[in-house]
Amino acid sequence: MKLYEVSAAVQQVQAMLADGEIDEAAAADTVESLLPVAEEKGRAIAALVQNHQAEIAAMKEAEERIAKRRKQAQKSIDWFLTYLRDNMVALGIQEISCPEYVAKLVKNPPSVVVEVEPEELPDEFLTTKVTVTPDKAALKDALKSGREVRGVKLVQTQRVKFK
Repeated sequence: MKLYEVSAAVQQVQAMLADGEIDEAAAADTVESLLPVAEEKGRAIAALVQNHQAEIAAMKEAEERIAKRRKQAQKSIDWFLTYLRDNMVALGIQEISCPEYVAKLVKNPPSVVVEVEPEELPDEFLTTKVTVTPDKAALKDALKSGREVRGVKLVQTQRVKFK
């Protein structure tokens, strides 16, 4: 019997009890016989969840190690490219070629460097970004103190916690 089937059976017994189809003793016996099955299924699911959590933690750790190695490799590449460019410029070399590749000095597209504070620029060269987001902490405090806010409600949920 699956966990959802146990839940459905208990709910069915409760409905039958409410409708008067069975007496309280029979309902209690049936529910009592189903609870150990539900607990066993719950333990199995909890073990599965904990195994997945451990696997995810190991994956995150591996991702962090790989990201660190990738960043180190990229820094190395950046350093070598700067080193090569600086020395090619210093020596007046425009191109280095061999059968496998050609390395050339090329000009980048022009880029803008702003050397003053934005307020010192004409308005036509400024853009304004405004982000409006709800202050959930303030809303929570207001709702907890009894204030009603249209379109906002305080919801209490549950989660499974392992000790």
